[in-house]
Amino acid sequence: MILDKGRVFGLDVLRALAILFVILAHGSALLGDSTAGTFIRTISLDGVSIFFVLSGFLIGKILIRTLESGNTSAKSLFNFWKRRWFRTLPNYFLVLLIILVYYFYMGRKDWSGIWHFFTFTQNFTSPHPPFFQEAWSLSVEEWFYLLIPIFLWLSVALFRLSPRWSVLIIAALVIAISTWSRYMWYHLITVEDISLHTWDLNIRKTVLTRLDSIMFGVIGAWLASYTVQLWKKNRTLFFALGIVLLVSHRWLYFQFMRDINEYMAVYSFSLISVGTLLLLPLLSEWKNTRLPFAGFFTWTSILSYSMYLLHFTLVLNIIIRKSSIVELNSGLQFIIFIAFTYGLSVLLYHLYEKRMTRLRDRF
Repeated sequence: MILDKGRVFGLDVLRALAILFVILAHGSALLGDSTAGTFIRTISLDGVSIFFVLSGFLIGKILIRTLESGNTSAKSLFNFWKRRWFRTLPNYFLVLLIILVYYFYMGRKDWSGIWHFFTFTQNFTSPHPPFFQEAWSLSVEEWFYLLIPIFLWLSVALFRLSPRWSVLIIAALVIAISTWSRYMWYHLITVEDISLHTWDLNIRKTVLTRLDSIMFGVIGAWLASYTVQLWKKNRTLFFALGIVLLVSHRWLYFQFMRDINEYMAVYSFSLISVGTLLLLPLLSEWKNTRLPFAGFFTWTSILSYSMYLLHFTLVLNIIIRKSSIVELNSGLQFIIFIAFTYGLSVLLYHLYEKRMTRLRDRF
């Protein structure tokens, strides 16, 4: 399969698998404790963490290229933000408004705090509200887009650091701060108060504690840019080690999910981030393929952002659970959930997301 210019099949595979892990894991709730539901939850890695690392890798390479070109003007910084926000915000605000209209029509009374979803401040240091729950990860991404370029531009333009040292130092600092914040949360809270639920809300889904996952991807971009021989020469070894770390992370998750310890609270996120990072040298060099079903991975990768925004609140919690579909058997509900997720994502992508991208390119 010969891809469009600029697409890398290996990264499309990783992105497609990440969104499938997310959707299948959430959809497995429809299957309950059945064999199929248990199997899906067992094999589904943390797709959001994979997304974070991949995003950091791709955006990190853009930032490094821009800094190395010597263009650290305010115009170049605003151009970066414009391109990122044209890519992410139109879809997000459209889906957010659709969900708000639905709840308004259904007579929702409590609208306090909804404004936070327009400023991505709903989970900066506090647990994400129950409303539009999947938005937590986009909040992490948007703060990365906003803050990290500012730090990089200042370090290069104001403090005269080279791009090479600037990217490495800032990435290391953010990783250290996020890891420290998780460590402090774990050691300040009463052990009896820690559960999988509080771990999920207070650590896994807050901006401050998760920015490091994206920065591991930036470290990957730094390695790919400045240590090219190391990056390419050892890609098979790195890939094998990455798979071992990802499998180990999943095994450890099931060991400690009911007894949250320091590993789960602090270091588990680093493990899956490093494991994903180690996959990138090989996958980023996998440009073309003739494998069967290759088109499915590319197609799913292209639709992944729309799928992420639509699948949970709109499809699972509204279309499936708030309609007569919920009366069908669990297997049929699951199939309808997947079909609606793909179908609506195709419509959102072609009728709106794609057009917004073209509008961005016109500017």
